Amino acid sequence: MGSFLTVLLLLEKVLSLFSLPVSHFSVGTLAEVVQCEFLADGRALILIEGRERFRIRETWEEDGTQGLVYASIEVFDDLPEPLVSAETMNRLHERAIQSVHSYLEALSPSCRRTVLDRFGEIPLRCARRLSMWAASVLPASTCLRRQLLEHSCTSRRLKEVVQTFDILIPLVRQNRISSSACKSTDS
Repeated sequence: MGSFLTVLLLLEKVLSLFSLPVSHFSVGTLAEVVQCEFLADGRALILIEGRERFRIRETWEEDGTQGLVYASIEVFDDLPEPLVSAETMNRLHERAIQSVHSYLEALSPSCRRTVLDRFGEIPLRCARRLSMWAASVLPASTCLRRQLLEHSCTSRRLKEVVQTFDILIPLVRQNRISSSACKSTDS
């Protein structure tokens, strides 16, 4: 489809359900619509892929737009990793892969399938993409996910993802928590 849109604006209605104004967030994701299926009842199933992160500089509403929020943004990417050797980065990447696999193995089979269906296959080859994917599937608070997205350093994000999984995996194994993506299938 090739159209770019700001996911943040799409999520405005969802955020209002949790009483979180769009201005509460400082980062967002530009995404490409890769698939769209319109349903008979007027809904649409939309598959998107994140392309770039952005910082929100300013938000505003204009009269006559029924509450549509506009934003001035600045696209940003991860900073170079000057203090992290390639060997250290490779070890972090491998550890994150192990953590993701351990987490998925701890989930029920139906929940595991739901996570993979919802978030796509694990991007094993790219440390930056893996860190973003792992941050997305974490059964964590919006605040923690936002903090991970705000990091502009892949190694730091990988470290925090691994530390979070180290805490969560035993809880998942004890059935004390499950993936937020699985609530509709494993409830």
